[in-house]
Amino acid sequence: MTPTPTISAQDRTQQDRTQRAHQLAVLVYLLYLLGVLFGITALIGVIINHTKVAKTRDTHAYSHFIWQMASFWILFIGAALVVILWPASVTKLLIYACLAWWITSAIIGVWFLRRQRPIPFIKAAPDNATLKQTR
Repeated sequence: MTPTPTISAQDRTQQDRTQRAHQLAVLVYLLYLLGVLFGITALIGVIINHTKVAKTRDTHAYSHFIWQMASFWILFIGAALVVILWPASVTKLLIYACLAWWITSAIIGVWFLRRQRPIPFIKAAPDNATLKQTR
């Protein structure tokens, strides 16, 4: 009979943190995608990002939170340009580019999140244990 492995309280706490962070990242991606139809949901998503990002440190979801915030603010800049350049003929192209960016960035994020992997091109800050090892 093989003994069942025991999980320490610290490991269980880390697993719980990771699972909650993962669920929050899924929620924010859903809010962002709904933001294409209902803009207010994207705003709710970015508020969740900014208020919960610290709690996702040391999890695979941390890079997703950074990616989500960057995607939102890039889209915000694009939308501001649309408003500023509204009379210009380039506006329609800019609207399509913003929409394509929004949907593509969400799809990329969901693809990595479903595999429980961090976004590879987001350089996440190292945790304290890594910093101590490199000193």
